[in-house]
Amino acid sequence: MMRNQLEHIRPNHIAMALSLALFSLAFGQQSAFARSNHCNNQYLDNQAPEIKQVDRAQKVTELCFDGYAAAYSGITRTPLWTAEHLTADRIRKAHSVDDKGDFHAETRLPVAVRSSAATYEKSAYDPGTLAPAEDFTSQQAVAQSFSMANVIPQNCWNNRDIWRWIEGTTRHLALTKGDIYVITGPVFTNEVKDALKDGTRVPTKLFKIIYDPHSHQAAAYVVFNKRTDHFNVVSVAKIEAMTGIDFFPDMPRSVKNTAMHLPVPSSKWK
Repeated sequence: MMRNQLEHIRPNHIAMALSLALFSLAFGQQSAFARSNHCNNQYLDNQAPEIKQVDRAQKVTELCFDGYAAAYSGITRTPLWTAEHLTADRIRKAHSVDDKGDFHAETRLPVAVRSSAATYEKSAYDPGTLAPAEDFTSQQAVAQSFSMANVIPQNCWNNRDIWRWIEGTTRHLALTKGDIYVITGPVFTNEVKDALKDGTRVPTKLFKIIYDPHSHQAAAYVVFNKRTDHFNVVSVAKIEAMTGIDFFPDMPRSVKNTAMHLPVPSSKWK
């Protein structure tokens, strides 16, 4: 009788153990990712964001480049974010560097999840870089910004107008404030409504978070991924709610909940 009971119970125990193991593995990936290496000091206090939703932490690879850090998702085939520490000195040096380059596959990623520049050739979207080439101080760093691990499908008018103005305004802020921390990324809906032919997901919105370490204030620009001149300035907390990612794990809740003033994006700041 006991043997039969054990034989009856054992599969349930095994199933439960497997479920716990899978959860632990997923959570372990999330936790290991949160314990970032320094990525050349691009993160505030050298601390990477934490992905709070376990399903979103799957197939995420952190990549360090000369001038930015990226977290690439093999599910969306895009970065979930890029991080940059922009200083006034860096922006001044970057001004004299040629910002042209060629998009290329990121060879550090498994072939099965890499995004390809060829996928964009006959699509309705630009390959939009999250960490822009204009932010970098050497030709090597500029070349690295054209990694497909730094690219999302972006509406072409958005990429060339409002988003370019936001990028220029962000550099202007770095010049005037001395240094800022910037995290840029896409916002995806829970439902896959649009994707390129290789499965690369098209985001509905883009955001750029700016943290001023001098005033201890932060806010983010947010725009829809479409032809528009409209933008919003929101708190870090709102971006975290949209994405399920804690972008600054040690930031006080009061800072996250309050959006600092950000200037109106302008084409005069290139």
